[in-house]
Amino acid sequence: MPLGKAAASGIFARQPGAARNPRDLIFGWPKKRFSSERGCTHTEAGGKSHVIEKAWTLLNSREVSDHRIFRIRDDVYRFEPSGRERDFVVIQSPDWVNVIPLTDDGQVVLIRQYRHGIRSVSLEIPGGIIDHGEPPDSAAIRELREETGYTAERVRLLGRVRPNPAIQDNYQYCYLAEGCRKAGDPHWDPFEHIEIVPRPLADIPELIRSEEICNALVINAFYFLATLPRQA
Repeated sequence: MPLGKAAASGIFARQPGAARNPRDLIFGWPKKRFSSERGCTHTEAGGKSHVIEKAWTLLNSREVSDHRIFRIRDDVYRFEPSGRERDFVVIQSPDWVNVIPLTDDGQVVLIRQYRHGIRSVSLEIPGGIIDHGEPPDSAAIRELREETGYTAERVRLLGRVRPNPAIQDNYQYCYLAEGCRKAGDPHWDPFEHIEIVPRPLADIPELIRSEEICNALVINAFYFLATLPRQA
């Protein structure tokens, strides 16, 4: 679905329907399934991926540094077609979650906060790190409450992605929170300061096109929302 004005007549102009099995909804591909391993989501048909994987032999792996929210790992591989060896840097991170909070009157509860990577303010949806042993849906509910003070009647998984398989090993889980309402004050971390910015769902395509929303993982969550099948 193109993210333009035409979307106003589709998912971004209507209230999402009742919950369905989200794993059956990813991109609407019936053969699609989640891998039980750390690889990407894949189809039943194999293809050439096994041959490509066999080209690499892991020789050594060591942790280089620990930065609290992620660790740096150095992996040494031999590339079998040439026999040459080289090292690759990997960022080991806990899985992440973000959540699209939708109110009964069609408002998305966006947040605006300072991002040190770009040294600027970013318009986003609530999200953060999934704590060790915490179910992703519980993390979505927790992040929503902590960052906005909102609670939801129900949450459902929209999908999950690999943020950057080239150098990272984690997943990003994307949730939709429906029936959101203000329940109290947010509970920010000591170094957080967040502005809560409710906007109509129909405004999202233009916010993305104008780059007011520029976080790729936030845009990905709205893509999952836009590709939800309509209720029969």
